[in-house]
Amino acid sequence: MLAVTFGELLLQTSRYCDGWFYTGNKDDPVVVKGKTIYYRGKRNLVAILDTLDLLGLRGVENLMLSGCSAGGLASYIQGDYVGSRYPGARKYGVAPLSGFFPIHASQAGDYEFIAQLLTSAAMHNATGGFDGNRCYEAAQRGEISDPYLCGMSNYSYAYMEANFFIINSALDAYSLLNIYNGDTDCQHDEFNECSIKQIGDFDGWESDFMDQVEAASQFTRKGNGAFIQSCLEHCAVEDSKTFESLSIDGMTVSQALQQWWESSGSDPAADHTYTPCTLNKLGEHQCNPTCPNQVNYLEISRMKKRNVPSTPHAYSTPMGL
Repeated sequence: MLAVTFGELLLQTSRYCDGWFYTGNKDDPVVVKGKTIYYRGKRNLVAILDTLDLLGLRGVENLMLSGCSAGGLASYIQGDYVGSRYPGARKYGVAPLSGFFPIHASQAGDYEFIAQLLTSAAMHNATGGFDGNRCYEAAQRGEISDPYLCGMSNYSYAYMEANFFIINSALDAYSLLNIYNGDTDCQHDEFNECSIKQIGDFDGWESDFMDQVEAASQFTRKGNGAFIQSCLEHCAVEDSKTFESLSIDGMTVSQALQQWWESSGSDPAADHTYTPCTLNKLGEHQCNPTCPNQVNYLEISRMKKRNVPSTPHAYSTPMGL
């Protein structure tokens, strides 16, 4: 049935090329080691959509926006903007993968990763690319203390108007390694080498993650849904085998996404929401036997090494929290 639903759709993939989630909008380029760099991600997005419009996207009937990791976060930030360009579409929805990065302290108690994101948002003039973002509109009304926070997934999600389906792990491998940055010695093999104390730490993270997701009224709004599991993975659902096998209570990711997409768009969110189990303290720690035990952990480790090094920045803790 999945092939019937999506098999005849056209897929357009855009490379990640701007460093700030298709949101940067800075007029003046910067020169780094003799190379000129342009922070104009939003203009890239506009140019991509303008080109696709000429090729027929303007008359689209069914349109789904998705992305993974940075592309997932871009879907949170730019989802309503993209939808606003196609008011004639019969159906529009946003279904990001691994794009919800919680505002959370590291194990050491600092917000270094989040602070770097907010600092880089200013560097890219991200507010210049927030047009169409409902969170930014709320910030302009004074409802949010710092407009740059709209570049965080939980803030943009809280104001989303488009129908939305979250696909994420509450124990996302990238977030644990880069935001939490603790208990790293056992962040592999689905936590099976972790101590009981470390499992308690990860249970606490999962609880905090779900608190941030569920704090938004969008989580229970009609037409929305979510598939949030407990696997130590990041973007694993991009793999077709995982897409067809990873499940919660017998419902696979692919089935859940299909049922949400084929719904009327006004179903109760509870009809399309699947939430994670809690890691086992004893025996095999992973409580979901369908987890893929993702083999690209080393790649995730390399992503950590590619992060911007710690430098002085304007934010010691997230603003407005």
